[in-house]
Amino acid sequence: IEDKKYEEVLQILEEPIKQGHVFSMVTYAKILLSLRKDPNYEEKALRIFKKAADKGDIESIYFYGKYLRNRKQGIKYIRIAANNNYAPALSEYGYMLQHGIEVTANLEEAIEYYTKGVYMRDPDSLNYYGLLLQYGNGVPQSYENAKLFYEASISRGGVRAFYNYAYLHQHGLGVPVDYDIAIKYYKEAIDEGDPYSMNAYATMIRDGEGVPSDPEESVKYYKMAIDEGCTEAMTTYARMLQLGEDIPQDYEEAIKYYKMAIEKGDVEAMTYYAGMLRRGEGVPQNYEEAIKYYKLAIEKDNTCAMILYGDMLFDGDEIKVNRKKGIQYIQKAADLGNVRAMEVFVGCF
Repeated sequence: IEDKKYEEVLQILEEPIKQGHVFSMVTYAKILLSLRKDPNYEEKALRIFKKAADKGDIESIYFYGKYLRNRKQGIKYIRIAANNNYAPALSEYGYMLQHGIEVTANLEEAIEYYTKGVYMRDPDSLNYYGLLLQYGNGVPQSYENAKLFYEASISRGGVRAFYNYAYLHQHGLGVPVDYDIAIKYYKEAIDEGDPYSMNAYATMIRDGEGVPSDPEESVKYYKMAIDEGCTEAMTTYARMLQLGEDIPQDYEEAIKYYKMAIEKGDVEAMTYYAGMLRRGEGVPQNYEEAIKYYKLAIEKDNTCAMILYGDMLFDGDEIKVNRKKGIQYIQKAADLGNVRAMEVFVGCF
């Protein structure tokens, strides 16, 4: 429908809204959110959702909470809608509980909300429960069952499940490797603006998985993902630039993208950038700054940073030798399952 038609509908809805017709209020507010032309569209929509929410409309209670700028206050409304079994609120509040977003993280409670959503065939609840099954997070791990949940989500319009379904087929998790299926669903997710699918598809193109290797084309998709805020794409593209891997080497650009990823808390970017500082690649050599970034990554349990910083301490690479402390960092990385750390640890004796 053209914007002009929407505006005509808005005019028609104004009279029933004055008479307190809840359905008209909800429809009017949703159209305002879809048009996004008026700079005050959210405020107008919120006022109307609040009016309908005050009349007890559960859908409006959810949307009012979802778009309220005060997130803590907004979550209260989302919780009310979830406790009244409004399906989108069940998955959203469950996700907040799982990840501790403005609430105390509680996986057990999150699963309860997801389960209610699953019984209501909510596509996002099906997807999130599928993820729990895929990683064995709070439920028995099962790729096969995760696949079934993703399929159920997709069949009900769950676009968030596209990426996860593609990932299973790309890596052969619970299904035979099938690049054609993976590419099909990554592309569908890309059409919906999913940055993780852009990044995954870029890597498939770069590595020639199911398609001819095309570094130039992969860069196009990495940049699309970066524009949508995907930190993994920032770090991967920066690494390609740093190493001159399939594209011209460019330290300055590599540092730019590492810093973008670091601002978003990416530990691999911290570790790679620390290495550039340590070696003086594209920047003046700066051991103090390198150590700073290694320590930031170590705080987030990055085992590569533990090995590299531990190695610096053990060898006294521009810092005071402290072999005991160096071994402790390397051992910690080994304890966290880093195979290379185990080899380095043995080599220290």
